[in-house]
Amino acid sequence: MIDQAHLVRLAQRLHRAKIGEERAKNTRICCEKEIVEATQFIKPEGQHGYKAKSEGGSCELTLKQPVYTKVDTDGWLKIRKKLNPHHHGRQCFRQKFDIDTKAAREVQEKYPAEWIDVVKAITRTPGKISVDIKEVTVLPLVRSFQADSTTTKKLVKRINLGKDDVMGD
Repeated sequence: MIDQAHLVRLAQRLHRAKIGEERAKNTRICCEKEIVEATQFIKPEGQHGYKAKSEGGSCELTLKQPVYTKVDTDGWLKIRKKLNPHHHGRQCFRQKFDIDTKAAREVQEKYPAEWIDVVKAITRTPGKISVDIKEVTVLPLVRSFQADSTTTKKLVKRINLGKDDVMGD
């Protein structure tokens, strides 16, 4: 049986952590932009190191900017047909194998004998379990005392956690 109070506390902690992560991410992105502007870094597909000292401290930074290269598959398939089989431009392209998981499940279910022929070429690895928070509420601690029902209702009202709320454990 699930300890519901424990699960609520864990969800609340996770919610606070996610808010903290989002704030930290936004701060990091802003600082990175300001560093790029301050150093006037422009070096596609390269890196540059910086050192700085001041009365407040010192730093050593390395700025890098990768360039990602992708293939326009449809374009390559059209061009490839026109090229000589020994054309040196063909060396830059690899054939990438991918799997259609929906089709794989269908073959596994409908054609088990044929599935056995291909399953050796397929590796399946479980991914990370994710936890999405739909809603989290916190009930304030209520100490034992005599009060009328109106006062108790005011003390026990639900507080929805928002992005700007900060709560300690």
